[in-house]
Amino acid sequence: MRLLQIILVAFSVALVVSDAQADTLTGSYSGFVFPTPVFGRQYFDFGNFFGQGPNANLGGERISGTFTYNPAGATTQVCDPGGASVCTNYFGVMDTITATIDGHTVSSTGVQISALTLTNHEMAGEGTEFGLNATNEAQGLDIGIVVRTFSNQFSINPLDPNSPDFSVHNPDEFIGQLFFTDPALNSGFNFTITRFAVEPQHRRDTAVPGPIAGAGLPGLIFAGGGLLGCKRYCAPTL
Repeated sequence: MRLLQIILVAFSVALVVSDAQADTLTGSYSGFVFPTPVFGRQYFDFGNFFGQGPNANLGGERISGTFTYNPAGATTQVCDPGGASVCTNYFGVMDTITATIDGHTVSSTGVQISALTLTNHEMAGEGTEFGLNATNEAQGLDIGIVVRTFSNQFSINPLDPNSPDFSVHNPDEFIGQLFFTDPALNSGFNFTITRFAVEPQHRRDTAVPGPIAGAGLPGLIFAGGGLLGCKRYCAPTL
């Protein structure tokens, strides 16, 4: 199942080429692997990419990663209902997401899917959301990360893909997924996101650390076990 693949038939959309001035944004996340492989997969990591053996139980292992994206040349998809100022998807962003467990790192640079989704609180019941997906069949990986708040832990302007600039501990809702796309591996898992940060890359080396929004609040996986908020973002496994 691909985390941020849009079900187009569920929403009327308008596709235009984005002419927004592009910047490279960078970020990081951390959390813990869920106690069982994702539904429909037998193994966490049958290919042993994380170095703990092909049948290792990765449940509870700490996971962390980094990501970058640049929206230059991306195609925008405006959600309806709502409009561009409420929810906008950016397809074709130049993005890379990494994941590290126990010193072993895997990386996916978006090819088959490279999508950024930005939603603000004006969409009823949806909260404010940042979502990024990178799927690369040649690298054998599909990685997706989503954080969402209903309590103003962070803010986003969906009209501007360069606007995300925040840090948050224990976001109100989250989803992290890593799938190995080779069917022979039958592997993949969900993970929590307990810390998340994103900012323009040109400021990263000069920024002064500030307070973390939402620190101390209990983060929740999307209700129903990890594959939630799929009204716009999920499609059946292909």
